[in-house]
Amino acid sequence: MLRLSIEYRFNSTLIISILKPLWDSRPHPDIRACLIMILLQFIHNNESIVWSILEEAAHDDYYPVILALFGANAKGICRPSRGLKESSTSLIQLFVKRIQMKILDHPTSLSGRIWAWSLLDSEYCDINLLIDKARKLCIQFDKDANVLWKQAFTKIVSFYKQQK
Repeated sequence: MLRLSIEYRFNSTLIISILKPLWDSRPHPDIRACLIMILLQFIHNNESIVWSILEEAAHDDYYPVILALFGANAKGICRPSRGLKESSTSLIQLFVKRIQMKILDHPTSLSGRIWAWSLLDSEYCDINLLIDKARKLCIQFDKDANVLWKQAFTKIVSFYKQQK
């Protein structure tokens, strides 16, 4: 079924008839990760159903679902989906802002937040917002912030190196 979903990814009725009901049934986490990869193929349609599922996925507790939102596999190697690669720069920026940046503030998954800092593409994000999030980590005194500020600092430094 998932293979057919990818094959017919240009048929947007597939979202309403199959993908949304399947997502709502809270299937096995591996199926949710596959669904995210499929939904990224539909991102250029800019349908609210796709965005609502992706926003839910940004708070998923299963780490492969979070990685799928970055087009990454379990080893953190990014392979951006065709849907994102074929999208306009403004749509990719919107995706980074609405979905990927939310993972930086994931309520329960420290590993998801760590991966978000390392996989976030600084080319498409609001660097001022990113710096503000990093600054807040530097003044937060808990175990999570102790781990995350290093990732945040690395991301900010890499952004400025790219600028030169």
